[in-house]
Amino acid sequence: MRPDVNVAFPMRGFVNCDGCGNLLTANWSKGSKGTNSPYYLFRGAQDCENYGKSIPQAKLEGAFETLLRSLQPSANFVSVIKEMFKDIWEREHNTLVERRKAMAAELGQVDKHGDGAPDEIRTHDLRFRKPALYPAELRVLHNNPK
Repeated sequence: MRPDVNVAFPMRGFVNCDGCGNLLTANWSKGSKGTNSPYYLFRGAQDCENYGKSIPQAKLEGAFETLLRSLQPSANFVSVIKEMFKDIWEREHNTLVERRKAMAAELGQVDKHGDGAPDEIRTHDLRFRKPALYPAELRVLHNNPK
């Protein structure tokens, strides 16, 4: 595909000549009245029967649009796609359920002491704890001051 893709010619780089197989190019052609018109051009092999010919942009893109509108997926194809989406949906749903369970378990671990602080950052210095939640530790501290 061309690095200088232009929105004015969306089919450039995607349409092949039926004679030689080379890609069509596109440009604006100046008419006798000085107006510019968009065209797709055959610039492939010089011995190709289509070499040097052009197709108006509206004609080529209109034919492509007609072709796209005529395409219909088979019932079997639609059924397979539905099953694929259903499988993906179930897999994602199950993953979310498992993540929710894991997060709930983690939250239970974090708050098992009732103060919301994770064990990793819990300190043994009782000044940072809620005294009402740790009466046994307060008794130990009161009986064994540092």
